[in-house]
Amino acid sequence: RLGLETVFGELLLLQSNSDVIGMTHYIIYRLLSNPDIQRRFAHPTVPHSYSKGYEDAVKKYLTKKFLVLVLFLDAAKTGKIIDHDPCLFRKDSTFKSSRDIILEFARHFLSGVGDFTKHLGYLGYFVHHQQRALDEFDYAVTNLATDLRCGIRLGRVAEILTKATVGTLSGKMRVPAVSRLQKVHNTTVALTHMQSLIDGAARQHNNTSTGAENITRKASATLACETLMSKRRFLADLKTLGGGGVLDGDGGPVGKSLCEQFPPSDIVAGHREMTLGLIWTLIYNSQLLLLV
Repeated sequence: RLGLETVFGELLLLQSNSDVIGMTHYIIYRLLSNPDIQRRFAHPTVPHSYSKGYEDAVKKYLTKKFLVLVLFLDAAKTGKIIDHDPCLFRKDSTFKSSRDIILEFARHFLSGVGDFTKHLGYLGYFVHHQQRALDEFDYAVTNLATDLRCGIRLGRVAEILTKATVGTLSGKMRVPAVSRLQKVHNTTVALTHMQSLIDGAARQHNNTSTGAENITRKASATLACETLMSKRRFLADLKTLGGGGVLDGDGGPVGKSLCEQFPPSDIVAGHREMTLGLIWTLIYNSQLLLLV
């Protein structure tokens, strides 16, 4: 819908974005034909009869609009102009790239031109989007015992928690993760990336604690001292509830990385205690960044 409205410069009067019938009707009467061309070549007395040149004009019009539409959708998807970044192609589609669509169009309607994208390249027309298996992956978690074992969902969690650009870890992931070795690799990549979150929480807490201690020592303020002690007791209690978190009582690292505390092989095997421990550790350290 967005592509058609942009290319034709008019709003589509549809009941919803999933109004397939309304969109099909618009494509038939506006993309596959054109009222202006029909009026220009219409027979003065015979309805639905057009003079010579009508067919060529419609073909040129259709080809131009089709190529502009594909180019816009390719640029829109590449630029991620929609926040939730939906897939451009259906999961069950035969074609998964803009180039494939153009080549298929040329094969049916532009016979004998060969690789049509090369000819378009001479005119500065390039398309780049190709839908990957990772783009179609469903990140929803419905069962903690099984859904985190592939490591791909943990990778997305790592990107969100560390505020990394979406897709930072996609180049390192092995998708689809079929074998155990691929799943262990994905989980290792995710945990290694999450380690920066843990280290950041430890550094921020240490800096905050050091600053508070300096203020207390210089000003000898009883209130500041009590606040610092209360904070330390709170963090110690929070660590105790966490069951052996990554930070010690003073907020410093205990020396073990996430991969050492929660072996990727155990996460892939569905070890529930390890999985829950990892989740709690991530919650504990991500919330600690907000507390200190």
